[in-house]
Amino acid sequence: MKARIPFDDRTVARTFAVVSYAFSLLLAFLAGAVSDTHAVGLLPYMLFPGVGLAVLSPFIWFGARWAMILVFLIAVALESAIVIASGDWWFFLAVPVILGVLTLMHAMARASDSQPTTPGGAINKVHAGLVYAYSFAAALAAPIYHTNRLGAPITSSYALFLGVALGAMSYFIWRGATWAMIVVCALVTMQWLVLGSLDPAFWANSVYSGPPIVFALLTIASIVVAKVRAT
Repeated sequence: MKARIPFDDRTVARTFAVVSYAFSLLLAFLAGAVSDTHAVGLLPYMLFPGVGLAVLSPFIWFGARWAMILVFLIAVALESAIVIASGDWWFFLAVPVILGVLTLMHAMARASDSQPTTPGGAINKVHAGLVYAYSFAAALAAPIYHTNRLGAPITSSYALFLGVALGAMSYFIWRGATWAMIVVCALVTMQWLVLGSLDPAFWANSVYSGPPIVFALLTIASIVVAKVRAT
């Protein structure tokens, strides 16, 4: 008889996706942080696994076990590469351990009887994808631009929390939630305004000035399409 745990597979899968995505943001942030240091040789060991985890996390959210296995293998490869490159085995050990435990938990979880989530229209899918991608890019870019412009790398740590918030909002945007689109517009606009007030160079930086415009236009387009369909 197959052993079971007191959680359904949807709960485990979504927990797994959140953890995997959080690790991807952390890896992106660390990749950006070492990009202009003597440890730049470690950049690909952090960036590429981070991209892999970010790409696979949405599939994990919807219960794809193959994606969970791939993420676990990426984590094992990351740990092995770090050991070979630096000799420090403990630095990323938690990543494969946690992801391996979650993979096992999903295999042991009871099947859920929930209905699949209905996505929004094409514009909402594109909007959600761009927000999700930007959350990763923001975590990667922050330590690069902030260290050069604002000094201490600690000033860029907010990008991890911003990335988590944008990643969460992308799911609701994918479902067509207008409020989530407005929240995203507010977050990226606030980021641009605050950074621009600290250093005028950020006003013309497309990494920070572009997203408020793009996301505002997509929000307007989504609202217009929804109104037209409703009539």
